[in-house]
Amino acid sequence: MTTRTRTTTATESSQLNRVHPDFASVESSDGVTFSGGVMMVNGREQRPVEVQHWESSNGITTYATVMWEAENGEKRCSCNCLGWANKKKNKPRRCKHTDDMMGIKTCRANKAENVRITTIAQAEAHIPKLDGRILRSLMLE
Repeated sequence: MTTRTRTTTATESSQLNRVHPDFASVESSDGVTFSGGVMMVNGREQRPVEVQHWESSNGITTYATVMWEAENGEKRCSCNCLGWANKKKNKPRRCKHTDDMMGIKTCRANKAENVRITTIAQAEAHIPKLDGRILRSLMLE
């Protein structure tokens, strides 16, 4: 029995990584990196335009989903939840929160807030640095 392997071109790979026709890939192989909480594409900083905050099912953690836009109008979504961080092999980087933001399907999680970003101050206030999950303060007696 012979085994066949199929190689993909860079263009095909980029198309496989797209999750929605109006949104670009967020894969590192497509030039996407994060630095200090900011998305960079091929060394260019992306502008955050919208943030959605989601409560986790345990009620302790809040996740932030961000829509980024490039100068050329290209949009990408990122999230700091484990589903987005733990990408499945040969699948696009996505989670239920980014699917909701892109309009693919509605997320049934509790949306804490939705903020349109128009200033740098708003972005700094609403987008967490990529240091994991944001924990709400807990009062222990």
